[in-house]
Amino acid sequence: MDHPNSISIITVVLNAPVALEQTILSVAEQIYAKKELIVIDGGSTDSTKRVLEKFRDQLSIFISEPDLGPYDAMNKGLEYSSGEWVIFMNAGDMFFSSDVLTKIFTRDLTGVDVIYGDCIADYLQFKIIRKAGAINDLWKGMIFSHQSVAVRNLLVKETGFQTKYSIGA
Repeated sequence: MDHPNSISIITVVLNAPVALEQTILSVAEQIYAKKELIVIDGGSTDSTKRVLEKFRDQLSIFISEPDLGPYDAMNKGLEYSSGEWVIFMNAGDMFFSSDVLTKIFTRDLTGVDVIYGDCIADYLQFKIIRKAGAINDLWKGMIFSHQSVAVRNLLVKETGFQTKYSIGA
């Protein structure tokens, strides 16, 4: 892909066919053209593989094989990603609207390495708007949800994710 402001969306999944379909449809609805969807399935034993086959034409790459957990899967996705930017969306994560990527990536992002914002956590019975925190508060803890951050791919590929950690790799 390797175009200015192109984006790789990496989705990791294990045994979550309904959630995976929601995410694939949400990415497919994005009107922004310079995107690729990479799905890394950890070797699902349910109907997740059928969903991958059903939406094969919406996927740039999909791999279904056992892995060492979500961070290993995320690293695999990075290996195949070619976008200038990367977003990690787990199965079940969705974009707020069909123009989210267009609103973000059709501007001059020279000198910008990380873009983050608010997100909505949907717990079926209720929703919570998680407001992104101020960058100066990063030392206090996580100021955004991973689904609402885009990072220059080059920066993430430099270190990848440490698979020895179960949280915050």
